[in-house]
Amino acid sequence: KYFEQLLVDSKNDSVPIVVVVSPIFQDHITNDSYDIALNLCKEYDVPSYDFRELDEISNNPSLFQDKRHMNVDGADMFTSRIIKYINIWKELINLRGLVIYQY
Repeated sequence: KYFEQLLVDSKNDSVPIVVVVSPIFQDHITNDSYDIALNLCKEYDVPSYDFRELDEISNNPSLFQDKRHMNVDGADMFTSRIIKYINIWKELINLRGLVIYQY
């Protein structure tokens, strides 16, 4: 409910938003809430990236403190990956002549 409202408000206010789902350990417990959130992103045309099964991280138990939460090493590795994606997104936005919000 609140997540959907966030998507609606960001769209109505022309605030760009990108949803990223971080890796979880390969032997994770199934959780439909991720799929529901990603489907809402599709419905509201919000870019979303699902990294739950990012092999280089998700298959390495030494990068997790539990099945859902990366430890510092896992978070550092994932952050490095996300920075690369953010730079690509910024380039694509610039190519389209759109404004990049900086906070």
